[in-house]
Amino acid sequence: MVEPRPVRTRDLRASDADRERVLELLRDAAADGRIGLDEHEERVTAAATARTLGELADLTTDLAVPGDQPVRAEGGPVMALGRVEERSGRWVVPEKLPAVAIFGRARLDLTSALLQRRHVTVVSTLFLGTLELTVPEGVEVRIRTRGPHLSRDVRVRPVKRGRGAPPPPAQPVVVEILGWSLLGSIRARSPKPRRRRFFGRG
Repeated sequence: MVEPRPVRTRDLRASDADRERVLELLRDAAADGRIGLDEHEERVTAAATARTLGELADLTTDLAVPGDQPVRAEGGPVMALGRVEERSGRWVVPEKLPAVAIFGRARLDLTSALLQRRHVTVVSTLFLGTLELTVPEGVEVRIRTRGPHLSRDVRVRPVKRGRGAPPPPAQPVVVEILGWSLLGSIRARSPKPRRRRFFGRG
């Protein structure tokens, strides 16, 4: 039996929410003069008819730095070599993601990301570096990285379910961190809950 070929990140289907993120950036770019009205109209038409993440990503590459892109369809490892390297926003998390932090800090924010599998493996290489994960509530984080003097700090909240809430999925989302470390640290967090705002308070 021939196994189906894996779908490239760029070829994954885009959602209406993905298109709206791109349209918002295009509106801002037209408002501050980065693109003219004719070009804005052309890109809006392309965004409205885009079928894949790659088509959307190509429309904004010259309008924002990688960390501020509304849709990120690039693949490849996360390399934090003496600096901070971050993946956040709407980006595609492959089934296996290499992350290297050597005298640097690799930050992976999965709260708005698109996971290709419910079990994601982060293959980490840490040398005096830090791997930071931000995961939605209810995601299980398993650290299997080995090496001397590895610091681990996992504080992930379970999902709070009120009365009448749907049952949890039969297969929960798991992020497993494998690899090697020397004097490295791994930290996982859930986003801080929003504070309730009352009348008369900002």
